[in-house]
Amino acid sequence: MRCFLIASLLALADMATAQLPFCGTRTSDQQHMLDAVQFQAERGRKDQGTVYIPLKVHSVTNDGSTSHYSAWALFESLCTLNADFLPSGIQFFLEEDIHYIANTSWNHHPEYEKGEEMMLQNNVPGMVNCYIVSDPAGNCGYFTYAGDAVALNKSCLGVRSHTWAHELGHFFSLPHTFYGWEGVDYSNGKKTSEYQSRVSTQIENKERILCRHQADRFCDTYPDYISNRWTCSPDGFSQIIMRDLHDSTFRADGSLFMSYSGDLCMNRFSADQMDAMHQSIEGPRFDLQRPDILPRSLGADSLNLIYPGEGQTVGGKKLQLTWEKVAGASYYVLQISRTNNFSVVIKNHLLRTNAALIDSLTPGKDYWWRVRAYNEFVFCAIESSVGTFTTESLPVSVWDQGEPHRTLIISPNPVVSGSYVQVMTADRQYGNGPAELHDLQGNVFAKLNPIWQGEICYLQIPPEAKGMFILRLITSSGPSQTKLIINNNQ
Repeated sequence: MRCFLIASLLALADMATAQLPFCGTRTSDQQHMLDAVQFQAERGRKDQGTVYIPLKVHSVTNDGSTSHYSAWALFESLCTLNADFLPSGIQFFLEEDIHYIANTSWNHHPEYEKGEEMMLQNNVPGMVNCYIVSDPAGNCGYFTYAGDAVALNKSCLGVRSHTWAHELGHFFSLPHTFYGWEGVDYSNGKKTSEYQSRVSTQIENKERILCRHQADRFCDTYPDYISNRWTCSPDGFSQIIMRDLHDSTFRADGSLFMSYSGDLCMNRFSADQMDAMHQSIEGPRFDLQRPDILPRSLGADSLNLIYPGEGQTVGGKKLQLTWEKVAGASYYVLQISRTNNFSVVIKNHLLRTNAALIDSLTPGKDYWWRVRAYNEFVFCAIESSVGTFTTESLPVSVWDQGEPHRTLIISPNPVVSGSYVQVMTADRQYGNGPAELHDLQGNVFAKLNPIWQGEICYLQIPPEAKGMFILRLITSSGPSQTKLIINNNQ
């Protein structure tokens, strides 16, 4: 009963990707790579250290659209990719920024020709070019020798998907474990010898004597005749029992990335496969080598949100969110959601700085936000905790009645003592002077140190302040002021 339940759960988990053909890499493309890399098992690897390979990501969407594959999901997929390749001693990094393309005929290409056109026009030499599209010729992905790149289906990527690893296996010369059986439906009710005329390679036997000349040519990947997506048993092997040419029975190994087993089964390349990929890098892929590259790590293991403070009420227009700068970080990904489980993400930004100016949030609503930090080598992120804030029902902008008649837009207002406020001048002037908090009698209650970021500044309210005050600020156009209500934090 327990085995049946586990098998059922595995089947359900793989159902989404099973709707599409897993890989569209053609037999001819696999043969080209096999010919380019004449694998020699006795060679092994020259160097047991890590080889860093530059990855060029091209994110494709429709004409006139900005709706690309989300940066949050992209880095999750990259994290899984590097984890999949880690035992091989191969790691990928971003030598250049992501390339964004808007072209409907490339984003949805039912035929390989359009995909190869896309690749030939956009490939960056000396990098592994990967195109993330909506429809790569009806598959989850494919490698094409003519285009010398891989195409990946957005819907088949993710933190639990090994599609990217599978297609890059092809890029580095690996064929399918069932190589030669592509497009052939195997049934153990038929003698295996009757399939030889339909299979494009010599059928592989359970006995390993001729394994270097059969199917994928690796002796440590055992026979596999299944060319459609399949779900493994709880022990990681195929549920179907196959028979080789000598009538010996076996089941396919679902742990191998180059098989067609479900994502929950896959977890490795074989030792021969890993050696073959390194021979590809030392041979026809030598231009990918970066022997002098120095990988960078992140200088922290946590990331704190700064503004808005937890639960603050803030303006929904021109709201600048800020968080701690992480040493070594090149990218930050910000998500803002209308739900606490981030099922309704309304903002998903890839940023170079530790701040983001957000406009047009709906007034009077609760929001949740979080941030992840990355760099060119670190794809498994440092992530902040989830913060919450509420947008004001109506923006607060108070004109002071005295001279000069300039206003400040301040959020939140009222504010809790000891917390931060965000201040912007109505005429969008840059600040260059101090700030003061005056009581209603005109006396200076406190001198504040503004933190300017362009035309926006942040001020920390003294913890002892309570009641109504006048906030005065010097900008490039002169003094400005507004009323500010401060509530005690007790």
